Amino acid sequence: LDPKAENLGVSVSDIYQVLAYAHRYATSLAVLIYPHRRVLGPPGLQREFLVRGEDDDAIRVRVFTVDLSSLEAVASQLGRICTDSGDGAH
Repeated sequence: LDPKAENLGVSVSDIYQVLAYAHRYATSLAVLIYPHRRVLGPPGLQREFLVRGEDDDAIRVRVFTVDLSSLEAVASQLGRICTDSGDGAH
């Protein structure tokens, strides 16, 4: 990820893939998780995109990072991502 890039450097193919999953599972929320880099600031939510479809349905794509420097802490970070993303979106 690149904090200077307009879309944080998230690849178009990653967005397409997560949108395909969101469509398949009929959810309005999709999450991308990447390894954290210090240049991004603290780990966690880095960016959020709203992608509108042809029929004006919108899918919210949230981009999170996880600090892999302490593998013991990864499970709790992923738990926080699930909690932060579990806003009842369907």
